[in-house]
Amino acid sequence: MRRKHARFKPKGAPHRRPQRLETFLAYARDSYDTPLPRYVEEELRGYLRCGVFAHGFVRARCEALASPP
Repeated sequence: MRRKHARFKPKGAPHRRPQRLETFLAYARDSYDTPLPRYVEEELRGYLRCGVFAHGFVRARCEALASPP
């Protein structure tokens, strides 16, 4: 018997909004005495890409555990 497929829902998906990142980065540039380190911006952008299939994904199948179609 096949298990029902459960749609993947990344944790925290509702608050992953790239437009808010751009707003925050603009605010930080205008308001902070020193700019954010480049790695901080890169990590934030990477976090937003996580879970977005358009940025790539992998699908794997274990033949030893696969049931007949």
